[in-house]
Amino acid sequence: MSAYDDLSGYEIRFDGYGGLRVRESGTSEYGELFEYLKSMRERVKEDSYPALAQKLLVEMRDDVELFVRRVCVTNSEDNLYHSVPLLAALAPSEFVGEFLELTPGAQRRVMLGLEARYELGKLQSRLAPEVVWITAVLNLVEKAAAQARPVTKERLDTFVRVIREKTGLT
Repeated sequence: MSAYDDLSGYEIRFDGYGGLRVRESGTSEYGELFEYLKSMRERVKEDSYPALAQKLLVEMRDDVELFVRRVCVTNSEDNLYHSVPLLAALAPSEFVGEFLELTPGAQRRVMLGLEARYELGKLQSRLAPEVVWITAVLNLVEKAAAQARPVTKERLDTFVRVIREKTGLT
């Protein structure tokens, strides 16, 4: 079940629904109406992204394992957003601020989750709207690492390096 279940739980069919056929589905007027409905449906879904992204941020802070299950393909009913570019709706500085407050172990889980999220070219396809976001996040983590103590610096730099290598970002 997705957070916008009523919008994405079924596919709108062009020529009918529920075993019923739209009699005028061959007309240009119906085609225009159908395209309008599809675009409005997509817009409503995208309009929900900021609120859902804020919820993810809270989940990252309160339950890092739930956050990871939400944003990655997992064998869990919690993986609602593995192909949804929600993170782009977050301010990178807000995400990094919350991230840096996590314990080192939780930071590691988040970074492994992001690494898994973007593997197999997803950042260049379904999650392309997040390219600017993750680039900004990595730059901010890099800046924080430059001011951190040696062990923390090494950990943060490693996170950034690994994600950049896996995603092809420079």
